[in-house]
Amino acid sequence: NNICTLTTDVTETIEIQDNGITLDCDGHTITGTGTGSGVFLNSVDNVTVKNCTITNFSDGILLASDNNTLQDNTITDVGDDGIDLNDSDDNQIKGNTVTRAGDDGITLDDESDGNTVEGNTIRNSGSDGIFVEDDSDDNDILNNIIFDSGDDGIELDDDEDDNDNNRFEGNCIINSGGEG
Repeated sequence: NNICTLTTDVTETIEIQDNGITLDCDGHTITGTGTGSGVFLNSVDNVTVKNCTITNFSDGILLASDNNTLQDNTITDVGDDGIDLNDSDDNQIKGNTVTRAGDDGITLDDESDGNTVEGNTIRNSGSDGIFVEDDSDDNDILNNIIFDSGDDGIELDDDEDDNDNNRFEGNCIINSGGEG
């Protein structure tokens, strides 16, 4: 495992293109201009992104990959989703804080299966705190705390495709604009 540790703040997207990389931001900030993603993982495995503060992008972290870990990141003031899993399987999304996402705090879509979303704190999302959609199956959504979502605290979309065998346990939802 190759470890890349930030030693300064960054003002552009970090795209990880190799397997087995650990990005440790060590508390440093990745700041955007309102577009793109703070961190982008596309078709890579066994990558860890941790200890990052990400602000002012369209998506905080965009994941289109399998078998990765996003842990202890702070994502604020993004225009779309704080963390977006797109056709991404068997990932660990743990201990992250998402505040003021314009759309959803965390989204699992386009057949994102077998993921664990656990122990995250989501505040002031424009839409849902956590949104599971588009035939995303076998996910564990556990022990998350969601405050002040504009719509639902957690939404399991049943309008488009089946979302089967997802487990929701121990989540705490406070003051959502829609349903729990």
